[in-house]
Amino acid sequence: MKSMKNKKAGTTLLEQVIFYVLNVFFVLSLMLFVNNVSSGSLITEERYAKTFGLTIDSLKEGTEVNISLIELYNLANKNKYLGEVVIIKDNLVRVQVSKAGGYEFQFITLANKISYEVDKSKKGGEFLILRMK
Repeated sequence: MKSMKNKKAGTTLLEQVIFYVLNVFFVLSLMLFVNNVSSGSLITEERYAKTFGLTIDSLKEGTEVNISLIELYNLANKNKYLGEVVIIKDNLVRVQVSKAGGYEFQFITLANKISYEVDKSKKGGEFLILRMK
């Protein structure tokens, strides 16, 4: 009879530990999400990724477009993110301004027809230069 009580108590303790660990994980995830939303990272990443993807799809052959990245780099600096802010690879545009997250948008134009570079030497800030071959 004693052994049955001990097993019940051990199971209850194990269940409580699992419950508390899952609650801590949930609360931390929620705090991370709220932090990203409050900093404006999520919305800005999505807006720019979609803008870049739709701009790429609308380019004609031989066209070059310069897009200001000042807002993205300011937000990346605010979030202490030092990585690449814009990456275009395999028909995907990825915009990332914080260590957690990033937003990808798929475009239709063949990736081998597009070349891009981030020019930091122009007066007034950073620019994304898109070229259609």
